[in-house]
Amino acid sequence: MRYMFLLFILLSCSSKNKLKLEGDWKLDKLYREGEEVICKTATGDDCPTIITSYRSDNLLFYYGNLLKYKKTNDSLFYLNEQTGKIQNAFRFDEIDTHNYSLVFIRKLKIDSIETKELTYKSFWTKEK
Repeated sequence: MRYMFLLFILLSCSSKNKLKLEGDWKLDKLYREGEEVICKTATGDDCPTIITSYRSDNLLFYYGNLLKYKKTNDSLFYLNEQTGKIQNAFRFDEIDTHNYSLVFIRKLKIDSIETKELTYKSFWTKEK
């Protein structure tokens, strides 16, 4: 009887809801070096909603491109679908079952010698 109770406890703890990368996810907020990036078009209108769409077989649509993805505990990699080479690497933080954040560094070439690294953080929400 004790073992049945222990098994029940283990199963109930391990069946917590986990975030699943499936379906469409909307970009909620984007920060560069800690400051929110406000997206406006040349006419001053808000930018269109950015959606990342995760599909079966580890495929996704990201900014209109078909890629593959690979997730580890704290990292998310977007890979070229044809070559399998890494296109984007992110630090992945699960907020809850409907929200996550990505952190990445973008290298900006200042001139032929100097580059600057900018840290970006984005927040994504599951579309219903």
